[in-house]
Formats: sequence, structure tokens, C-alpha cells
Amino acid sequence: MMKVSLQEKTARIGAYLDAIIRANNEVLREAYKMSDVKYHIIPALEELLEEIGIAAEIEARAEPRIEARIEARIEAKVEARVEERKAIDIAKNLVSMGLPLEAVVSATGLGIEKVKELSQGF
Repeated sequence: MMKVSLQEKTARIGAYLDAIIRANNEVLREAYKMSDVKYHIIPALEELLEEIGIAAEIEARAEPRIEARIEARIEAKVEARVEERKAIDIAKNLVSMGLPLEAVVSATGLGIEKVKELSQGF
């Protein structure tokens, strides 16, 4: 009888689990799509992942991606605010130069109401 090392056993188990997951991937997708089953699958999967001890690993892998998405959203919002602030400053300058409001709207991309509001101060 041939002796199998722990590393070899681990690799075989990993390959077996990978095969099971790949084979049942479509089944899981379909089950998830079914609205009444969806609410049962997620807790069951969480429990299973916790039981076999990989929930923390999965969470650790997902965390940087989640953080990157959050950072990207924050950066996009900040950038949008900066762009809007620039457009407002330009609009104020154009209004103070006496340009028609429609031309200011066209040049800045601001709405007519915002440009009218800015023109009130001049």
C-alpha cells in the first residue's frame, strides 16, 4: 500500500472540492435566482463556509475589493463636486461679464435655474 503525504491529501481534497463547486455552479446560480430560495441559500452558505473554516478567508479577500469600490465612489463624488464648483466659478465670472444666461448655461453645463440663481448677486 502506498503512503500518501498530508500535502498530497490536501491537494486531492482541494481538487475534489473544486470539482464539486464547478459542477454545482449552475445549480447554485439557478437556486439563487429563485426569489423564495434566495433568502435560505445565503444563510446556509454562510453557515457552511463558517463550518469548514473559510469564511474569514473569503471575507479577507473581499475586503480590499470593497474598500477599493468605496474609495472609487468617494473619489468620483469629490471629483464631481470639484467640477461643479469650477463650473459655478466660471458661471459667476461669465455672468459678471454680462454674457446672456443661455450662453453661460451652454458654456458651463449648469442648469438654467442655477445660472439664474448665480446671476441674482450681480
